[in-house]
Amino acid sequence: MSQPAMTSVGRFLAAALAASLGGIATAQNIIVNGDFEDGPPAGGFGTYYGGSFELPHWQVTGNSIDHIFNYWQAASGDRSLDLNGTAAGGVQQSLATSPGVVYVVTFAMAANAAGGPAVKTMKVRAGSQVSDNFSFDGNGTSTTDMRWSARLWQFVAADEVTELEFFSTVTDGPYGPALDDVRVEACIGAVVDPMVTACRGTPVPVEAHVAGDAPIAIRWQVEDPLAVDDWRDLDEGSLFLDGVEWGVVSGTTDATLTVTADPVGSAAMPQIRLRARLANACGTATTLPGTLATCQCLECPADFNQDGGIDGGDINAFFAAWESGICDADVNADGGVDSGDVNTFFIAWESGGC
Repeated sequence: MSQPAMTSVGRFLAAALAASLGGIATAQNIIVNGDFEDGPPAGGFGTYYGGSFELPHWQVTGNSIDHIFNYWQAASGDRSLDLNGTAAGGVQQSLATSPGVVYVVTFAMAANAAGGPAVKTMKVRAGSQVSDNFSFDGNGTSTTDMRWSARLWQFVAADEVTELEFFSTVTDGPYGPALDDVRVEACIGAVVDPMVTACRGTPVPVEAHVAGDAPIAIRWQVEDPLAVDDWRDLDEGSLFLDGVEWGVVSGTTDATLTVTADPVGSAAMPQIRLRARLANACGTATTLPGTLATCQCLECPADFNQDGGIDGGDINAFFAAWESGICDADVNADGGVDSGDVNTFFIAWESGGC
């Protein structure tokens, strides 16, 4: 059985990741209307209340917000937000994200200094992850001198869609934190193929399709076969699992890990799960696990039990593997265990050879 090419799912994941991480090289901002320039024309400001979609691509949360138009100096363009309309509010937008990828949120913060308190505070939420308070002291600022300050926060996407929210934590009155120039960019991430099939004794590459700012440090990990979600770093050389020499690995700090499953050692454990951890100056990320399935890949499927003869024992051994669905029974090497393998096996068996 030859090593299959990347699965269609793997190609889709790699393409999705490349699209999501396009911002690494091109500074692609996945927020829409992050400078709040789109929206109803207004002089001064307009107040939008909780649940409103009057601000394009954003939903208002909490009580209300003010959409500011030339009332004060914006950080970008002509418009910005006061996250307190008549009382504390916020805005949220749903983003297409890749699970396990680190995203950087940057925004400009200032204060509506027309009323107290002097220090304005706000938070950012991405799914269930919530930032600490961001604060801005509005003392000495004015509508013509807002002194906008750049802020940064990171989150790790847990799902394919992440709800991002900016909300005021100023509970008193209509004078809140000012928000403008929101950007969200992916900074590091990778995917591995969900399933890789390999012949025992034959080196097979397991690839992490990586994107991010170089240099990127990579370390491959293997899951303990007896403890779900218990991972350990891989070292070069022999791989021992549950006290048995399962095989040999190399390239444990490269984007491509090479695995050679021992024909005897891996027979009792035909599947293992692998993942890669990554780090760069931007952050860290961990890929979703991929499964490496190892098969015996017989040159002569008629002698399925490899005892040197072709008899009823081979039929029993083949159907035991076929009914369990393990890849040893994929004798026609098409990547699946189905009726085609039964036909291939019996053609070889009835001819008395291969």
